[in-house]
Amino acid sequence: MASFQNAYYTCSCPAEKCDRDCFSYRYMTHTESRADRIRAMSDEELAEWLSCNCTGDGYGNSAEDWLNWLKEEYKE
Repeated sequence: MASFQNAYYTCSCPAEKCDRDCFSYRYMTHTESRADRIRAMSDEELAEWLSCNCTGDGYGNSAEDWLNWLKEEYKE
């Protein structure tokens, strides 16, 4: 791996040591996936997203309905 540097931040690792354990490496090389974005959502944001993108499942289509569903106790 290489050490990282940009206009705002420089990695302090030796070039041969910088890897995924280094904060700089993770910060400078990370790209957010769709799953990362979904995991970062609050219940309210997720309910709004579901109301816009998911329909026909029997839970209703409003963000309020989805929020109520998200807050229900999970049962297998």
